[in-house]
Amino acid sequence: MASALYTSYKVDMLHPGGTSVDLSSDTIKVTLISTSDYTFSAAHVFYGPTGANVTRYLNTTDQTLGGKAVTGGAFTVSDATFTAVSQDGSKVVNALILYKSTGTPNSDPLVCYIDGFSVTPNGGNITVHWATNVFSL
Repeated sequence: MASALYTSYKVDMLHPGGTSVDLSSDTIKVTLISTSDYTFSAAHVFYGPTGANVTRYLNTTDQTLGGKAVTGGAFTVSDATFTAVSQDGSKVVNALILYKSTGTPNSDPLVCYIDGFSVTPNGGNITVHWATNVFSL
C-alpha cells in the first residue's frame, strides 16, 4: 500500500462551499498503526472502532499536531512525539493515520494514511519527523 488521502476527505475538499476539515484551525491528530491490525481502504470515512475499523497501536496516545500550516498547496506540521511506547505483542508500527478530532471518535473524519516505514517499540519515545510536509496537492 502506498500513502494516500482518504476518498471521503478528497471529496470533502472538492465540495462546493468548502470543507468540513480545516487543516490549519481544526484539531488534527496522528495515530500510530500496525498493519497487522488495520488494512487501509480508501473507502473508510471515520476514525473509530465502528467508523473505519481503525485499531490504533494500543500502547500509546494519539498526538495532536502543532505548528500546522497550509501554504502553496502543502500541509506542514511540527514533529510529533509519542512517549514511552511499549511493545504490544510482536506488533510493529508501520503506518500513521491523520484525522480531525471532533471529540466523538466514530465521527472523526479521516484525512490521510501514511506508510513505508517500520518501528519496533521498546518503551522509548517515537518521534515522527516530517521530511518537508505531510502531503501536498
